[in-house]
Amino acid sequence: MTYYNIFFNNMRRNFKNYYIYLMSTIFSVVVYYLFASIKYNPQVTGVVGGNANISGLFGFTGGIVLLFAMIFYWVFQFVFLFESVRKRLPYTHLWE
Repeated sequence: MTYYNIFFNNMRRNFKNYYIYLMSTIFSVVVYYLFASIKYNPQVTGVVGGNANISGLFGFTGGIVLLFAMIFYWVFQFVFLFESVRKRLPYTHLWE
């Protein structure tokens, strides 16, 4: 069995977990990109002008989105670890 076969067999068996992780990652990147593009849009900066409160609010909002994305990734890493341990738990006596 080659690494190629192992990889695709693993992807086929765990597609649901990988699909959820992939969709959450894409969603987080899209939301952050939207906030960043609004923050640096020339029309928005023209309307905001030199108002430090609104530009600071855009920066704060981008930071909050990044914080939520990091928490989201952290939770999904624990879900992956839990799933892998749960699958291997009945066979742990074979490795001792």
